[in-house]
Amino acid sequence: MKPITRLALAIAATGMLAAPAMAQTYSLAADFSTITQCGAWRFGHYSGTLTPASFTAFGRYDSCWHSRCGLASPYNGLIGWNSTVSGDPDIAKNTGATFTTADLDQITFNANQVNFAPSRGPTVARWTAQAAGTYAVSAMFQTVQVGNLAPRAYVYSSTNVSADGSADLASSAWSFSKTFTLQQDEYIDFVVWGGDTNNKTTQVSADISTFVPEPGTNALMLFGLAALGVVARRCKTAVTT
Repeated sequence: MKPITRLALAIAATGMLAAPAMAQTYSLAADFSTITQCGAWRFGHYSGTLTPASFTAFGRYDSCWHSRCGLASPYNGLIGWNSTVSGDPDIAKNTGATFTTADLDQITFNANQVNFAPSRGPTVARWTAQAAGTYAVSAMFQTVQVGNLAPRAYVYSSTNVSADGSADLASSAWSFSKTFTLQQDEYIDFVVWGGDTNNKTTQVSADISTFVPEPGTNALMLFGLAALGVVARRCKTAVTT
């Protein structure tokens, strides 16, 4: 094979590395589990105040929220998780149309959104990295209940014993954005809690994205670099002889 042919193969191999990587995305609302506590997302609470190591997954899934199956729509559009002890904390998603209810202190359940109820403890959605990588994390916390008395929003990571971000949510919203480098099984926690029983419902959205190599990309990289090395050595030999 002529040197120019080897060079063309090397360039072709390394050129394949420029192919776009597969974007992998996760969304709290879109991925909300309706069956089991599994996969990248888990839903629960901290059994110790703002102590991520005390995270405990909720033990009960309600397909009809707070036993409202016998009531008229729109209540039966709510699905979610709660503790085996009745009442808060809990996490619910509205699979129906947006509605506001008076008998729950005027909570607005927006369509296809997830609400956290934190009055008896820090309520948590935990996302766990399925593979090592760099992840872009964004979240929005917004109060959706009349009389919401200053809960706080927090974002924790397994690599930080203090909060990676927090904000007071009294009559306001808070957006969070940060890039994390995580190993497999490290996590990001999205938390609502204010330290007392007066905290009301808060809507939380969270999205996480990363770029992961396509299958075979690493092999192509090694092949390309090796091919370039061979060509370089051959060219050097040709020049010096």
